[in-house]
Amino acid sequence: MEQGAARLARLERTKAETAAIIAAAATAQKEAEERALLEAAAAAEVQIKEEERNAERERRRKERKERERGQKKHHHKRDPEDNREKRLLKLVGAVVVKTMSKYRTRMDVDTFKKHAKEVRGFPTSS
Repeated sequence: MEQGAARLARLERTKAETAAIIAAAATAQKEAEERALLEAAAAAEVQIKEEERNAERERRRKERKERERGQKKHHHKRDPEDNREKRLLKLVGAVVVKTMSKYRTRMDVDTFKKHAKEVRGFPTSS
């Protein structure tokens, strides 16, 4: 009977140790899960901030493109007569420079520019 009681005591002790091990493992697992949840929440927050930053960057880029597109469209609303005159002056200017280039050796650069501007009929920005 003494052997049975000792065996029963060992069995109880083993059960208690096993229960303590299981409880410690459960506690450790719960802590690990909580840590994982916190890390996942932090990672999700970082990802959300990055997505918001990218969305804001994209929104600003689109606004800038719209402004630039608006400026370009506004550019085309000029008077067609004004555009035609500018194109003609460019063409005439090219002809004037080509023709006067024959006489370039006879005059210095400033005099050449002065005469070219007079012939073209309007001052250039140089």
